[in-house]
Amino acid sequence: MITSIVVLTYNELDKTKQCIDSLYKHTKRDDYELIIVDNGSSDGTKAYIQSLSDVIFIDNEKNQGFAKGCNQGLNVATGTDVLFLNNDTVLTPNWLEPLRKALHESDQVAMVGPMSNYVSGAQLTSVDYESIDQLDEFSIKHCNQYKGETKRVLRLVGFCLLVKKHLLDEIGGFDERYTMGSFEDDDLSTQMFTKGYELKIVQDSFVHHHGHATFQANQDIDIYDLYIRNKQTFIDKWGADITTFMFPRIELVNLIATNSRKVLEIGCGAGATGLDYRNRNNDVVIHGIEERKIIGKMAQSHFEYVQLPDSYDQVDFTELSSDYDSVVLNNVIEKVVDPWTFIDQISQILKPGGVLVCSVPNVSHGEVIMQLLQGQWTYAHSGMLDAQHVRFFTPYSVDQLFAGDQFRLQLKTYTQVDQDERTNLFLQDVAEAGIKHGFHLGQLTSFAKMHQVIFQLKRTGGE
Repeated sequence: MITSIVVLTYNELDKTKQCIDSLYKHTKRDDYELIIVDNGSSDGTKAYIQSLSDVIFIDNEKNQGFAKGCNQGLNVATGTDVLFLNNDTVLTPNWLEPLRKALHESDQVAMVGPMSNYVSGAQLTSVDYESIDQLDEFSIKHCNQYKGETKRVLRLVGFCLLVKKHLLDEIGGFDERYTMGSFEDDDLSTQMFTKGYELKIVQDSFVHHHGHATFQANQDIDIYDLYIRNKQTFIDKWGADITTFMFPRIELVNLIATNSRKVLEIGCGAGATGLDYRNRNNDVVIHGIEERKIIGKMAQSHFEYVQLPDSYDQVDFTELSSDYDSVVLNNVIEKVVDPWTFIDQISQILKPGGVLVCSVPNVSHGEVIMQLLQGQWTYAHSGMLDAQHVRFFTPYSVDQLFAGDQFRLQLKTYTQVDQDERTNLFLQDVAEAGIKHGFHLGQLTSFAKMHQVIFQLKRTGGE
């Protein structure tokens, strides 16, 4: 089995040499073919590549961008699978074999990626090495700790991405509308998981990533403008900004009952949170409810059942089981006209002793308070003042939701999003002024940092 390794270069000669040297050092020569696509380098990179004896070299006079450059490499690849590798990476001992093993363990797996020190999302891991000289030692220790472990996700990052070639051929490779770089890996991930394929992080493979080296070294690329344009291309193609739904809410996953065999997530998005729980409990049956139909349909590829009502007020509870071990309300209550009746209906489908996990935005967060003090209340497509919100709660008033006897509080906690220092100082001054005039505002500054209130409650009965 041969893996076609495609490396794109655009200047950054020193990092390219470091990457290729690590490839030669840590990869069996019979396991791969090396394809390097140069996008118009002018710093000696071309001459370096031409000096290598075992490389398929594609020499572009101008920068063709990440997507097109990768597709050029794909078009000449002869391997069973294709690995797209950034030239600002450093490979480590036994980096490739766990990736290939995970990719071919099932026909359902479409693509896999390693852990790294510099990457967005779940592939990021903490590291304790301080130089490249210490990298191999760290990697060996890390990979031994996580040997054989993988994790299903909805998104993999393209810095080091191994994909089955026949699937790439079927969809035509990367979408070249994403110019230069950014969002083409999100798009490829979305194409694969919406077709029912699995994406996996391979936890016993580690690759060092310098990160954004090409953009930093080549100032002719405006990374911010590129991000905005490609993000809009992504939204136009998929009908929504689904990238915000690709990441699991770990703080909610951690509160789901560990022995749950049946879980319902209302506000499931594309299913990232439920999928993360499945990584911990593979035998679980997961149902979802999502009012944003474009997003919710994506969860259907990895949930057993997904209901797509026009709004959360129109959830059909008669279609649901009455034996859920855990129910997750993922930013839903604020979108329901009568949340008290909604919670009562939840209590009827949750087993006695079952767990309810609920997250609710805090309307007394500093983001909202500062708007109000300036006479503003600006609705948005998402966030604290999402235009879909019809109910608003503070860390105090939200307790009224669970004042009945159906649930017993297990945990109340918060996620925090701090404000800038100027806002913090201003709110402190307001709180102190309030005290002088007899107003009890001691909670103002602490509430202003609380972004979401999170509850874990147990359904009464069954003791």
